[in-house]
Amino acid sequence: MDALSELTARLDTLQAFAELCEVTGVRSSQELLPPKDAKPGLHLLSDA
Repeated sequence: MDALSELTARLDTLQAFAELCEVTGVRSSQELLPPKDAKPGLHLLSDA
């Protein structure tokens, strides 16, 4: 992947993340972290 394609892909991902935050009303990245008592593992963000 060339540099421009990589930057475009990263920008698309960042834009999707910003839209998810706006739709869900997230004000801080701290709100997206799993609770302290969550089991270790992979945690996904979703607007569903």
